[in-house]
Amino acid sequence: MNYSTGIARAERQPKPAPFDVILRHGLVFDGTGTRHSVATIGVRGGFIAEVGDLTGHRANAEFDVHGLYVAPGFINFHDHSEADALPTAANMLMQGVTTVVVNPDGRGPLDVVAQLADYASRPLALNVAASIGFNSVWESVIGQDNALPPDEITRMQGVSVDIFAGGALNVSAGACLVRS
Repeated sequence: MNYSTGIARAERQPKPAPFDVILRHGLVFDGTGTRHSVATIGVRGGFIAEVGDLTGHRANAEFDVHGLYVAPGFINFHDHSEADALPTAANMLMQGVTTVVVNPDGRGPLDVVAQLADYASRPLALNVAASIGFNSVWESVIGQDNALPPDEITRMQGVSVDIFAGGALNVSAGACLVRS
């Protein structure tokens, strides 16, 4: 029997690339609302590549996180960060926040495409999403008046739909800015 053929075939099998980071034996919360499980997480290229039993796998950096919580990044849906603070965002990252949603309190630019392009042109430590500022939409259609003709509701809906098409995530509302 010729064993060398089998050995050569086995050696030709591609081995998975090593992980950049492995977090071993953490209490993993997957974001679905189910109870945590004990698992090991392999990260490659900044993304979770595998979750489960990674016995025998190695990484450039390995951490035993037994007894520690491991969760997806948290989202700050009401963020007042200044754009210049987002390249490092150390305070957010230390709290587990990995995504911020800008334009809180019903304010923000109507040109969300340009706003998100500006953020994308910078080196950022966090993901950034944008809200539609309800007060900004109101002012663009009605101004500072509190009278609301029915056709103006349709115009505000159209403005909002256009902003959603440009990448907005949700609508934020804050204190009403109209005069009584």
